[in-house]
Amino acid sequence: MAHVHGRFTRFEGVIRIAPDMADSRVDVRIDADSIDTGNKTRDDHLRSLDFLDVERYPTISFTSERFLFRGGSKWTVQGALTMHGVSRTVDLDTGCLGVVNGGYAQELRCAALATAELHRED
Repeated sequence: MAHVHGRFTRFEGVIRIAPDMADSRVDVRIDADSIDTGNKTRDDHLRSLDFLDVERYPTISFTSERFLFRGGSKWTVQGALTMHGVSRTVDLDTGCLGVVNGGYAQELRCAALATAELHRED
């Protein structure tokens, strides 16, 4: 047993932050085949029937249901995570990493980190 860090390299989504956070939304689709832990043998195993079964379930999705303020710059985004043909409500614990005004068209941009713990049995 070990802690393994990985990421998905292909995904798309929309994050809409409204003046009233209750009206905000997050919708994300992830290409399950894009899992990358830095080890091809492990990644191939994660893509297999034992884990993600990317042949039958090519995408993972998350759709927010509500935002809960936790104080300071911390929020919990509750929503439906669908993977491997099963949807479950999960809490994404989030924190703002920073806000800048700039980039193309001088847009306001915000960076955040969201984490969740998933159990294989679920």
